[in-house]
Amino acid sequence: MKIKRFCGIGASSGIVKGKAYLFSLGRQMPIKRELQEKERKEEKAMLRYALEKTKEEIATVMEKIKNDFGAKFSEIFNVHLALLDDPMLIPIAERNINKGVNASYAFSEAVRMVIDNLSLHSAQAGRTIEILHDISAKMFYHLGERDYKRLEDIAEKVILVARNISPYDTASIPKEKIAGILCSMGTQTSHAAILARALRIPAVLGIPDIENIVLQDDIIILDGRKGLVIVNPGKREDELYQRRKKEEELEVYFKEGLVHLPPKTKDGHRINLSANIELADEVHLIRKENADGIGLFRTEFLFVERLDIPDEDEQTRVYSEIGEIAYPHYVTIRTLDIGEDKIPLFLKEKGSSSLRAIRLLLKYKEIFKTQLRAILKANKKGNIKVMFPMVTCADELIKAIALLKEAKCELKKEGVLFEEDIEIGTMIETPSSAVACDTLVDLVDFFSIGTNDLIQYTLVVDRTNPDTAYLYEPLHPSILRLIKNVIDVGHKAGVWVAMCGEMASDPLYTPLLLGLGIDELSVNWDVMGRIKKAIRDATMDEVKQIAEKALSLTKPEDIRKFLNKEAKWKEK
Repeated sequence: MKIKRFCGIGASSGIVKGKAYLFSLGRQMPIKRELQEKERKEEKAMLRYALEKTKEEIATVMEKIKNDFGAKFSEIFNVHLALLDDPMLIPIAERNINKGVNASYAFSEAVRMVIDNLSLHSAQAGRTIEILHDISAKMFYHLGERDYKRLEDIAEKVILVARNISPYDTASIPKEKIAGILCSMGTQTSHAAILARALRIPAVLGIPDIENIVLQDDIIILDGRKGLVIVNPGKREDELYQRRKKEEELEVYFKEGLVHLPPKTKDGHRINLSANIELADEVHLIRKENADGIGLFRTEFLFVERLDIPDEDEQTRVYSEIGEIAYPHYVTIRTLDIGEDKIPLFLKEKGSSSLRAIRLLLKYKEIFKTQLRAILKANKKGNIKVMFPMVTCADELIKAIALLKEAKCELKKEGVLFEEDIEIGTMIETPSSAVACDTLVDLVDFFSIGTNDLIQYTLVVDRTNPDTAYLYEPLHPSILRLIKNVIDVGHKAGVWVAMCGEMASDPLYTPLLLGLGIDELSVNWDVMGRIKKAIRDATMDEVKQIAEKALSLTKPEDIRKFLNKEAKWKEK
């Protein structure tokens, strides 16, 4: 069998080998059956039975998610329940049965009508349609259309291959049977990715058409950290896999020994090592991993996959809980970073790469101010920071800060107690903000470099596109010079400079980033030990020389070779 190699988005780390299980084999199309008059009552009863069973299944999953990850995360399934109660769905299906067709076909026709009535040009339509197909599959199962594959029926441990895994499916996954997840759709911030990380299941997403490339029972090696996938590996790939597994085992050993040691170089230079989190419950790990704080708390999970806007009280409770648990450590809350494929269902917007994050929030100021008020109210102990994403110019930052001041004034007038002196930061993740960060530096207390978008926008490369993904290069000289400029400008003005992008989570880059002068690395929990080891193996004299040499080289491949040669963290 021919070996095939792919590179996608490493959504949940871990390296596994297993047999492919194709989960999505197309939409079901129930066969139309003409009913006798006497059968209609029975078919309507079946429809109601299927509705109740489907709701029960969703409620069970919601309870599981609530117990495992918290109540707020389970609320994403309210959309499923709301669509099942849509006045155009079950009533129309019942009318179809009255016209003399079987329940499953009647329901499929009702779904088709609902989809036809959606505005297909809205950003929400695609996600609503996906949810409708998701609940349809469950309804069909209870209506006797048993061709539908259920995760519960998987007999052996496999790597799940699909076009997409819905949040419902991810939440239903029998963890003991799923070694890994491989999808053509999804991003690092999709709910499937978040849940895969929470469940500690390695996952690679964003490899186009992978569900049609991989065959049932193909053998797959999946590296969820690097986003690499090898289908039908040969002897050489098998040996590489075995070596990587041993490296992972050693990492656990090193991590356990390092966890109580500070992220300090051999000559005593201390930097902050903090964590990126997406779920409120992850903040509990701050003590287990001995992290300095939360360098990035993504708030998107509160907003997407729901029909309503989370109100101020709801947001305040979540942010307060995180602040309380983390105290005395800091928590950096990033304001809502949505746009493109992450437009919430309650916004009537088309997805757009240019209307996202702070630009979208400045258009919807009430949503923005509600979030800012909630963050301020949660900051009772003074350990919460606020950070604005996708800033491209000083004007955007000035408007955001003005809105923050407005929120403070309102709360003071209302007599609400909060720590007014909150630290303000901005993400540096666009070429414009990296080049002109001197125009931003006086407005903030800290910068946080988001390398994922910075690389993507600087090199004009979509890393999910297989035709251009190879151009995604953190070591491109332009990227290194932009990072250096941000650090130099920040330090000259006395501003703290952190990095929270993926580049921070790769120990190969750690000496280089230390040498460039970074103050803080905010990384994923699973790599914290590796990054700490890379820090503790270095001296500042060494890393400064490494940075100077790297900046003098013109080809990314030469820089990579040089860093690999210098990588002491690899030594055993």
